[in-house]
Amino acid sequence: MRATLPIGIIVILLTSCSRYQYTTISSSDTKKNDKQEFVIENDSIRVQYNFNGEDAPINLTIQNKLNQPIYVDWRQSALIVNGKAICYSPNTVPIEGVFQGTTLSWNSRSPYNPYSAVSDKYSSTSGTISARASLPDKLDFIPPLSYITKNPMGVTNQFLGNMTDSVFHLMKITAFDGTSTRVKHAVFTETSSPMRFKSYLTLFIGEPMAKPVAYQNSFYISEIYITDLDPETFWYSNQYKGNQYYVQETTGFGKGFGVVAGAVLLTSAAALQQNHVDK
Repeated sequence: MRATLPIGIIVILLTSCSRYQYTTISSSDTKKNDKQEFVIENDSIRVQYNFNGEDAPINLTIQNKLNQPIYVDWRQSALIVNGKAICYSPNTVPIEGVFQGTTLSWNSRSPYNPYSAVSDKYSSTSGTISARASLPDKLDFIPPLSYITKNPMGVTNQFLGNMTDSVFHLMKITAFDGTSTRVKHAVFTETSSPMRFKSYLTLFIGEPMAKPVAYQNSFYISEIYITDLDPETFWYSNQYKGNQYYVQETTGFGKGFGVVAGAVLLTSAAALQQNHVDK
């Protein structure tokens, strides 16, 4: 007798879950506004950092407060994570495009038996690619009394590791639907933080060949929550804070489908075989 895997088990085996790491960023040298965005301001410029969203996007707003232009040199600006510098102007050129084409298929039957049901299948695909290369910005021009917004990259798309379970404790929170759930929670100082990073910006005032002016600001991870609650549920009351971001990781049955499914199939077949013998 052939074993049949119940639909319910198939759904469970194909299901993968997600867990999230919600992270709070702090700084010892940069002030925050009422939206928890980090702001650097003087008589010449105002620079604002917002990291809110998935994978800690670096949303930058640079305002020129002068009556002369300001230039931002992205080639001499960088994100520095745990001591490693990553240039804000990458060397690679991203290419976006689409492929349009046609596919032809035909069968070739045996010449010795043209009525034979057995045949070889052939296919051929041809077409054209329409693509566009976007050169990374090297220098941005900010006219007098104006501002620009940029998103050069994200800080990280990985769960922060190298942390023992002892730094976390279970904390009960109330979800959006009113139910209570426990999450893993940890708090860090700048010294004990699992990740510290800096943003280094190089600007020219007046003209591109003027003496460069550098602005460097330091940040660190000060708080982490780990839970399976999605952002809409976990962040329902403060999802737009500029000092918070999240990273998603896939977990659950989906990662071990082949082994788990095989075990269930063998178990089901053995059970059916045993029923047949008993009868």
